[in-house]
Amino acid sequence: VLIGSSHSMGTGVTDDESFENIVEDRLNREISPRTGLRYEILNFSVGGFGPASNLAVLEARALEFEPDAVIYVGINDFSFVRKEVVGAIEGTYELPWIEPVEMARAAGVEKGMDISVAAAKLLPRQSELLGWVYRRMADDCRGRGITPIATILPIPTETPPEALAEWRSLVALEREAGFVVIDMLDVYDSLPGLDGIWLAA
Repeated sequence: VLIGSSHSMGTGVTDDESFENIVEDRLNREISPRTGLRYEILNFSVGGFGPASNLAVLEARALEFEPDAVIYVGINDFSFVRKEVVGAIEGTYELPWIEPVEMARAAGVEKGMDISVAAAKLLPRQSELLGWVYRRMADDCRGRGITPIATILPIPTETPPEALAEWRSLVALEREAGFVVIDMLDVYDSLPGLDGIWLAA
């Protein structure tokens, strides 16, 4: 099972060009002849979904397929989780757990608060919030004998040092939560330029 947002959903490319489809085809072409196994990746990614929304998808829909592994692909997980939790307090997002909302309220976030103020109040607790989501995701998998795998897919832009530090802290949180981590933070380093791989601004 693959879960994530628009990048892993394959927004902007045809079905056979999404990386989930390419990986599935390659596994069946190169690994199946040696193992005798057939590989299928079920893609539950949804554009605009952050880590909390993906956790909800995992628990409500994906786990019932009894996968061997769950691959979670994160992008801007800190900003996503702040938006989701503030949205839950405002009633624009529906989260099926009380814990993240209680963490936000403990940080001083209240209904009706300006969204930028609420997000700023969550900044000191964003690692705690995201760690809770990651741990629950990994625990859901391990409790069912499913391998939890996670990665952070960097956005292909010139990376300022502060962005790279944030991505590294996301990878560290994934490891702490118990995921098998695929570190892709250097995935674009070998390219001479990044402009050629953008589909749109």
